[in-house]
Amino acid sequence: MSNYKYNLNFRIEKRKSFKDGDELPINADITFCGKRIFYFIGHRVAENQWDKDAQTVRRNNFNQAGVSASDIKARMSRIRTAVDSVFSTMEHLGITPTPNSVREALRKELAEEKVTRKTVGEYYRMLIDERDEERRVDPKTAKWSKPTSTKHNTILTRLNEFRRTLYFEDVTVELLEKFEVFLIQKNLTNAYVTQLMKSMKGFFNWATKKGYNANLAFKDYTPKFRDDSKKSGRSNRFPLTIEDLEAIKAFQTPSHAIDRTRNVFLFCCYSGMRFGDAMQMRWCDIINDCVDFVAEKTNQRIAFPLNNFLRSILAKYGPAENPEDRVFPQISNQKFNEQMKIVGQLAGLTDDWKLTRQVGNHVDEKIVPRYAKLSSHLGRHTFTSRASSLGAPSETIRSITGHTTDKMMGNYVHLSMKDKQGLMDKLDGSEPDDVKANVEPASVYDFAKTKNDERALQRMLSIPAKKEYFAQVEKDPVMAQLHLAVYLWNIEGAAAASKYIDRLPKTRLSEFYQLLAATQSWKR
Repeated sequence: MSNYKYNLNFRIEKRKSFKDGDELPINADITFCGKRIFYFIGHRVAENQWDKDAQTVRRNNFNQAGVSASDIKARMSRIRTAVDSVFSTMEHLGITPTPNSVREALRKELAEEKVTRKTVGEYYRMLIDERDEERRVDPKTAKWSKPTSTKHNTILTRLNEFRRTLYFEDVTVELLEKFEVFLIQKNLTNAYVTQLMKSMKGFFNWATKKGYNANLAFKDYTPKFRDDSKKSGRSNRFPLTIEDLEAIKAFQTPSHAIDRTRNVFLFCCYSGMRFGDAMQMRWCDIINDCVDFVAEKTNQRIAFPLNNFLRSILAKYGPAENPEDRVFPQISNQKFNEQMKIVGQLAGLTDDWKLTRQVGNHVDEKIVPRYAKLSSHLGRHTFTSRASSLGAPSETIRSITGHTTDKMMGNYVHLSMKDKQGLMDKLDGSEPDDVKANVEPASVYDFAKTKNDERALQRMLSIPAKKEYFAQVEKDPVMAQLHLAVYLWNIEGAAAASKYIDRLPKTRLSEFYQLLAATQSWKR
């Protein structure tokens, strides 16, 4: 019977590496048969919160993870009961207790895996490195795309800022809520923080399946801050209408870069492809008049037939010299989005748009020109919204976009008042006329029929010869709109110039008036 006698005390563990103010782990100190083991109970407290004589946490205290003294005491009581059960079972079965057998039996009694001394951040780095290696070896079968990896790296960076020495056993619902508040205080929007926390839950699930984590508290966490910015019924994203698309098609520009950006964007608007997939598309992905590819983000195979408009865009870049060549000239997402603002200005998307942004409980609203919200991903929103407004079945739309559920696809559907008006018109038997867009001049040189006309333009606007002028416009596309506004004001009047004036950034209006005044003097 002497083999089964044991003694249990609770102590805080002090090490030389700990600094003043650090929380100290609470260990169960178990002695038996001249042997001793320490078992970490899963909680830490500051030294001044620990009652050494009573071997417990002082009342009315909370540790940095937000766990109360009563919850820690309940955990200690559970361990005391488990220790008693372990030694009683060993005595009943005639098993001689050893440090390893007691420790393993205690883990099983508490339904816990081995407690690691690696931090949560260290395990998070293991996951990110594992996914990056998968993408390096074979991007087509990798579980994460590069943007997904970037997002998890962001979470890890913020997590290390929040608490570098965080262990799985420290994680509670209260701690995750504090981390959420920490992210909000970094001026991140509620919607973005919700995405990050959802991704972080994915990491915890991975760690649990791998056996690194036995603490399931994360499953009970739900975001504390909601995104109420959409309660007004107006989303920050808007689909382009058929009029918008026709305006983008119609404007002329001598800039090859702007043409390329416009073509890629329109291809996404009429196909539903992500910008990244359009950039990765190769000529070998176009088979039997269909685009057949594997989506970079989801590794899902997607196929859809071409229509006449998509064929016309591809014709500008084909035929392919090598089937492995990419269809479109390459451009970064950041540069593409910068050029999309210019595309929007040239297409006349200058009307106001209310932008809402919620951080914590505060909702900010500001008015921006609509072209300022143009981005690569808007093409996908436009395709889904237009297809839905045309009455296409959701299954058909999802087979092209790759959305797996109607709920996911619903995030991309934004019906305009005109879409709703179209439905109402159809209900009473009337439909609006088709919109016909006029082809606009690319520059003032479109008005010059002869060399004398060109020289007159050069004197009037103080511009160089055509070749040099187009080289300047390539670098500054807005300049072409500026000169068109001034020229038409002089030739046809203010009304003819108004739409070009409306497209000018506010920072260029003073330049317009100065040039207009100079041309007025020239006319006199």
